[in-house]
Amino acid sequence: MEPISLASMLIDICLTSLLVILWWFYRQRDADSKQALKDLKESSEKTLEDYKNEMAKTIVLLFTKHDDDAKELADLKLLIASKHYERTDLDLKFDKMEDTFRRGFDDMGKRFDRMSEKLMDFITKDPRKPQ
Repeated sequence: MEPISLASMLIDICLTSLLVILWWFYRQRDADSKQALKDLKESSEKTLEDYKNEMAKTIVLLFTKHDDDAKELADLKLLIASKHYERTDLDLKFDKMEDTFRRGFDDMGKRFDRMSEKLMDFITKDPRKPQ
């Protein structure tokens, strides 16, 4: 029986040794994985902070550019508006408009005068007199 127990003991020692070796490799792999995750997390946090800073700078730059573009656009609109009608063109247009209003009010005044005359004639006319 002794040879069986020696063989059994040898098998137990081999299996235990194998399990210890597997456990050691697993623990080593686990430690390496934890370190890799830790490194990845640190690098991603740095990257995230860098990204946030870069985005903040980009946003500030965009708003600055927008403000500059808006100012340039307002200046351009003012320039276009000032050049759109030259003073002589505006004077001519306003003179035409003034003449139109003057003729229209003169005509309206004449019509009111005629209407007033007709109304006065109607009011002052004696209904008993034949025409």
